[in-house]
Amino acid sequence: MSNERQPAALRGLDGVLVALAVAVAAHFTSLPAWITLLLVATVAWRWTAHRRDWPLPPRWLRATVAVAATVAVFASYRTLNGVEAGTSFLVLMAGVKLLETRNSRDLTVVVFICYFLLYAALLRDQQLRQLPWLLAGVLVATGALMRIHAGTAGDSLREARLAQLAENLQREDLAPMEEALAIVRLADVDELSQEDLAKRLG
Repeated sequence: MSNERQPAALRGLDGVLVALAVAVAAHFTSLPAWITLLLVATVAWRWTAHRRDWPLPPRWLRATVAVAATVAVFASYRTLNGVEAGTSFLVLMAGVKLLETRNSRDLTVVVFICYFLLYAALLRDQQLRQLPWLLAGVLVATGALMRIHAGTAGDSLREARLAQLAENLQREDLAPMEEALAIVRLADVDELSQEDLAKRLG
């Protein structure tokens, strides 16, 4: 099985990595050192892989890492339930998910893991002194989520309108006034000059 290539532009990866670091930092004193080191190594590898356009690990390797992480957490805590074991498991699963981040959906999953980690920190320690850090973490995670999806809804709506207008222009029973209105809308939606519009319509 060949290695999977990552997309050329994975919008928002840097913000997601920062959000994950902030969320995990809330658990720094309670996480085993090996989990923290493993996550740091995963984050560093993912960031470098994105910058240098390295292929993502093959599926069998990701599956092996996920199973090994589950077994390691169970061996450490004798359970996967509870705040301590659950937090460790979430941190490791965030690292595993980073190994397969190919699109905005994958990055969104990591951001929601960040939200869960921040909530788990609140469950662990409900003292007021931790509140500013957790609020900052929520703001960073939300900013990362907004960056991931910035422009995607507008882009898809614009593409749908362009497709509808192009289809409308191809109708044979189109009246001259309808054709003129469709051309004006096409120019407005696609922000075309008269020369560009003439080239597009032939």
